[in-house]
Amino acid sequence: MKLLWKDVDFDLQNYTKRDTKSGKTLTQPMNEKVHEVLLRQRGLLNSSSAELQGSSYVFPASDGGLRRLDSLKKRFSQLRDLAGIPIEFRPNYCLRDTIASMMLSNGATLAEVAYQLGHAPGSPMTRRYAKFIPAAQQSIANKAQEAINSLLEPREETSRTSLLHG
Repeated sequence: MKLLWKDVDFDLQNYTKRDTKSGKTLTQPMNEKVHEVLLRQRGLLNSSSAELQGSSYVFPASDGGLRRLDSLKKRFSQLRDLAGIPIEFRPNYCLRDTIASMMLSNGATLAEVAYQLGHAPGSPMTRRYAKFIPAAQQSIANKAQEAINSLLEPREETSRTSLLHG
């Protein structure tokens, strides 16, 4: 909602995200879909009111200013209720989780997901997504097996020793 047109560079095919959750400013390349959405948004605004045409925001409020999350909550709440989605559902976080899990399931690294979402590499939020990596899931299962084996081995030796000396 804070994205400004001055931060969109169609020539270099990138956009800048300012003041991310981690407090950083990130310039990211546009993929084809982002490029298409931004071009369509520009076209939509160009055929709208003067306030929207002249807005510095890519996704402005109806007066051309910064769109507030509260302005979307009413509409989202109506859709959520009609769809039977639980009230505690948080659309922005669920969308980010969906994007992260899909990226990881399709071979992206945690570092790539962190970069895309504006998280610091190795942050708690980034590590949270490790569960979506198939190789990580197998590694976790293998480590659990190793832990179980290490717990069982001493008992087996203790039992054998007891039987031999008992």
